[in-house]
Amino acid sequence: MEIVRKTRFPRVHGTGNDNLSETILEHEYVIFIWLGDLNYRIALSYRLAKALAEMRNWRALLENDQLQIEQRHGRVFEEWNEGRKDIFPSHEKRRTPAWCDRILWYGQGLSQISYVRGESRFSDHRPVYGIVLVEQSTNCTFTPCPKPI
Repeated sequence: MEIVRKTRFPRVHGTGNDNLSETILEHEYVIFIWLGDLNYRIALSYRLAKALAEMRNWRALLENDQLQIEQRHGRVFEEWNEGRKDIFPSHEKRRTPAWCDRILWYGQGLSQISYVRGESRFSDHRPVYGIVLVEQSTNCTFTPCPKPI
């Protein structure tokens, strides 16, 4: 992702942090959580996707999820994770069902505890929220953390 690759942190000389990484990806431990309306849909006809959703056939729907298709081909969010999707996709106004609102994460030591679809009377989107457990290293200081043994 370009924003991750191009973000730079200025070094502040004389503060003892001259050895800190300048870019995000140069850090020893990196954690990102990306959430919002990513607008990926299910690559099936309206009728078929709606029928599969009503049968709760998540496997068939996920196989045709545009985001997961793009990830499998290495075009977007490489090495990013998304928790288990066993929530009903949105399908309002005769649009193909979709999981537009998503929570993705990148990094080690993260695990999803829950992933829940909310209800909204103001939009055809169904917002999602989740709880993610983040392991924290206890031996980090202002210098890069040592690699785990």
